[in-house]
Amino acid sequence: MAVNFPNPITINLTDSNGAPLTPRYFGGEIHYHFNDNPISRVVKGKINQTDLPFIIWSGHDYDMAGDYTQTDVEQKISSLLSGDAAGFIASLFTGVNATGTNQIVNSTTEA
Repeated sequence: MAVNFPNPITINLTDSNGAPLTPRYFGGEIHYHFNDNPISRVVKGKINQTDLPFIIWSGHDYDMAGDYTQTDVEQKISSLLSGDAAGFIASLFTGVNATGTNQIVNSTTEA
């Protein structure tokens, strides 16, 4: 499954000493998959290009989603990415502070 967006995203990462790490590039679409865990009442997604997890629905939101469809999941992920897609993706990297636009995000992570 994929979500399309108009601008490419580059996540620039540096370690705690300021040394650059390999940047992450996302072209015009993000491929993802998701898993539903009814016992924990959570639906988690993962962006395939990074394998970084994120929450789609949990707790009360999970209950409110009810018998969701594939379209519901696509709409939810699109809404997560529709505002600041670069900031959302950068936030998935542990220890990252994201700044910038949907085109370039400068971030820092711990080594």
